[in-house]
Amino acid sequence: MLLEAESKIKRKRYQSAIAYLDDLKTLMADPPSEMADERYVEFRRTLSERFSKAAGDAAEPLIASAVDAQDYRQARFFIQKRLQALVPAHPVAAKWQKMLEGKQQELLKQSVAATAAGQHGQAAAFAKHATRFWPDEVKAAGSMSIRAIYAAATGRFQTLTVGVVNLAGSSSGCPFPTESDRRHHELLTQLLFQVDRFENIPYYRTDYFEQYEPTDLGRQVEFTLRPRPASWQAGPGLTSDPIVSMLSARIDPKDPRYDERLAMFVDGLSIRSPREFVIRFSRVPVSPEALLRVPVVAPAPADQDGERVLSKRFRVHDRGKGYAVYRREIPEPDGLREYHVAEVRELQYDSYVKALQGLVRGEFEVLPRMPAWHVRTFETNERLQQQFHVVPYAVPTTHVIQFNPRSKSLRNSELRRALAFAVDRPKVLSETVLQDPRVISDPEQARGRVVTAPFPIRSYAYSQQLPPRKHDAILAISLATVAANRLGGQVPSLKMICSSEPIVRSAAVRLVAAWKRVGITVQLIDSPAGDDAVVPADWDLAIARST
Repeated sequence: MLLEAESKIKRKRYQSAIAYLDDLKTLMADPPSEMADERYVEFRRTLSERFSKAAGDAAEPLIASAVDAQDYRQARFFIQKRLQALVPAHPVAAKWQKMLEGKQQELLKQSVAATAAGQHGQAAAFAKHATRFWPDEVKAAGSMSIRAIYAAATGRFQTLTVGVVNLAGSSSGCPFPTESDRRHHELLTQLLFQVDRFENIPYYRTDYFEQYEPTDLGRQVEFTLRPRPASWQAGPGLTSDPIVSMLSARIDPKDPRYDERLAMFVDGLSIRSPREFVIRFSRVPVSPEALLRVPVVAPAPADQDGERVLSKRFRVHDRGKGYAVYRREIPEPDGLREYHVAEVRELQYDSYVKALQGLVRGEFEVLPRMPAWHVRTFETNERLQQQFHVVPYAVPTTHVIQFNPRSKSLRNSELRRALAFAVDRPKVLSETVLQDPRVISDPEQARGRVVTAPFPIRSYAYSQQLPPRKHDAILAISLATVAANRLGGQVPSLKMICSSEPIVRSAAVRLVAAWKRVGITVQLIDSPAGDDAVVPADWDLAIARST
């Protein structure tokens, strides 16, 4: 086995050589007596030395390659789990460990210096980078403690790193907001009221109002603002004037920000003080909070176009290929008892498989979405259960197909019905979206269901009496034939756009194939490239995922 390992090393098959040495170490733990095997007495005398040399020759190229690739996690694996497992005090392991520990100590010194200079973001970055080289304590005399420095730096400047497939704010290929657009908007803007939880009805919370009291049987609500932003609040505080100005614009029919729904309820607005204002309602709303789920905006300065957001949370600090960094609009001052998230960093991956690999390697802390079939793996694997915590979404995710109201072809009702009957929705859900056969065999146990509206089934907006439309290919062909006769002899080719999210894209391909089988040609338009790309206006259908 030793000769075979040495042969593998000469052929640069280092992993195979380590496998042979690992088996040989097991045999060396219980060797035969010299009397039982006299021919190999001389060999056994040099076995330990040759074994140690072979272990170093096999592991060192692997360690060096990992360091060159800046994959220090893999380098530590070869040092600790391979080389030191074969020979605990091997000089090659000691050499590389000393090098990595030296890098760690250099970065810890820079972290301490940055903290002293008040550069808390840099201090946290240096401390995190130090753990990439060597996360354990260095035992040499005079060494700095990585645990103490890391805890102090990252506790003062807390960073949340998130792995995503589409970066927040990147082009999605859809004419309406997608999941990445919502993440970007929610990071940058703060609503006056936001949904805290959903239990048959939504429950709201606010970061701006100290109290709000309905009077006159709900026809009037008196709002009192907080005197100053809470210590955990990422954005600035507000006064009554910009809020009332924004609401006044939203109930003015001549203003481009006019909100017809809000104007139906609001009768008048008045300011009592910089911290107090009153809204009078012509009709008592079921939930005033739902009407005020809006950000506070104001017109941009005269030399600029658009609007500026006053109710801010985070701002875009840095953005590049494959990453986006958001930081608090107002940094937290020194001397607080408790600190909160100061930076949100998104890392982009090509696919969910790559993102899951990055999660297991420790490249980020949160994966906001993963395919349903991978969730089953995390729930059944004990090691993953100990390392990660899987949390269900409070609001269900719905895949929807949107017809363009400006499409001339889709004004034909027979064509719309043909598109609906041609799709075997349970099959697409089972085989593509969830990859779970229980959707068909045992729907109650599956992680998804076919629905008739993009609302939670417990919501009053969802009708339980309306059954899902069943798949009927023959009826779809008949309807497509009728539609063709009314559209000049044939159904024109339709254009469908979809978000660049992988699962949505795969579902779109299945839909195009289903429509083709009933004689309807649908062209799947590629997502426009670049953050400033414009979605074509002549689309007929769009498929997206909403929450």
